[in-house]
Amino acid sequence: MARSSGRKGRKRARRGGGAWEEAMERGYSMNEQGRDEEAAECFEEALALGGEGHADPHAFMGQSLLDTGRVKEAMEHFGRAIKADPLHTMALYKMAESLLALNRVGEAHAWCGRAIESDPDEAAPHHVMGLVYSHFMDPEAALVEFSEAVRIDPANFRGYANMAARLGDMGRPEEALRCLDEALRLNPEYAFAHCQRAETLAALGREGEARKSWERAVKCDPRYMLGDARRHMRPDRLAELSRAGWRGGQPPKGLGKVRMPRGRAKARGKEGRKTDLMLARLRAACELEGISLGDALRAIASEDGDPAEDVPVAERVRRMKAEDRRVGERGRREPARRRKQARAGG
Repeated sequence: MARSSGRKGRKRARRGGGAWEEAMERGYSMNEQGRDEEAAECFEEALALGGEGHADPHAFMGQSLLDTGRVKEAMEHFGRAIKADPLHTMALYKMAESLLALNRVGEAHAWCGRAIESDPDEAAPHHVMGLVYSHFMDPEAALVEFSEAVRIDPANFRGYANMAARLGDMGRPEEALRCLDEALRLNPEYAFAHCQRAETLAALGREGEARKSWERAVKCDPRYMLGDARRHMRPDRLAELSRAGWRGGQPPKGLGKVRMPRGRAKARGKEGRKTDLMLARLRAACELEGISLGDALRAIASEDGDPAEDVPVAERVRRMKAEDRRVGERGRREPARRRKQARAGG
């Protein structure tokens, strides 16, 4: 989910006002730093200090909850914000974003339409509508919305990357590449854009450049070693990461750092060093996802599942472990069932 402050194109709480407004200002600061749990505490304080009847505390409380994966709780606050102010643009498009996370695409479309009607000159509702049309498998309509989002907000690097994805779907790789270059000009560390660029260059037959872009994607976010990192950001996974100390999509200090084996890099040949680097990155990715390297390698080596489904390795590991637990439970129940049958027969 894209982070957006939602502070443009709407009424702001007055600075220097009451105690609840001061709590809101602290919350805005925490929110912009990606400190979602602390932001939620500030907005909760604002509600307790007299902000209950106002739209902004509920809207921003909802955003903080959504950023930590608590989608249904977030929707309750967006609903209260909309009740207080039916034209609160941020609450409307964030409600759409929440519904999209729950795969309720039709409802998301309706709420996003209301947000655009409320404020056609706000970029974020158009961006969310682009995501809605992407779910509808309508790349042309999605492209129109993403284009409008970047027209309104030229610094919207996510908008350019999503435009590129839709252009790729439409068989227009050269245009997609230009959009990705712009996204990376705006944010050189945006791993998703590097990954998209690698795919686009590969489609154009530029394998050497594609490899370098993929290497950069992995350097920015090691989880790309385990598959498309976007798919790991499910609402339940976001909440889990938040509890583990992540802030603003970043892991705790030191977690996921690529560590090369000491004393081996110089002694080994070029291919050996490549293998060491790959394993180091894979180990870092596993650490970020909370899975073991052994389980990841087992999932990679496994031929189970439909290759066309393209399930990221971390998700395959979780499915594999869940199946192992089910098999273990059946194994434990079977002797008990046999003993029960034997007693009944005796």
